[in-house]
Formats: sequence, structure tokens, C-alpha cells
Amino acid sequence: MAVLNYQAAILSNDDKKAETLLPSIPESYYGKLSKFLESNGKKELAFNLTPDQDHKFDLALALNRMEEAHKIAEL
Repeated sequence: MAVLNYQAAILSNDDKKAETLLPSIPESYYGKLSKFLESNGKKELAFNLTPDQDHKFDLALALNRMEEAHKIAEL
């Protein structure tokens, strides 16, 4: 239920509410939620949330965060 409430808050552009809901969501959902965020134009939030280094790299490039992309590529 927390995941649905989080997604509803994002779709309502209520990032503050979404942020308060995040601790109640198991980390196993973070990858799916980060892709949801990216598809809804919230790439910065997706970058901060994703546990997947490949996805984080792609988001770093999309956000023009070259230093971070370079650090991720070195791992």
C-alpha cells in the first residue's frame, strides 16, 4: 500500500509527501520506483533512489552529472 501511496503522491507532484512515505517502503522496491520516477520526469529523485549502478550511470548522463557518471564507470 505504501508503494501505491508513494506513486500517487508523485503523480500529484507532492514530493514532500512522497519523501515522508519512502521510509515505509522496503528497499527491494527502490529499483522499480526509480524507473517509475524516471518515466514521470523525476530523474533527480530516480538517481538518488536507484540501487542499480547501471541505471544510476544512465541517469547521471541524462542529468549531465559527468563526474558522478565517471565515478560509477570506474567501479
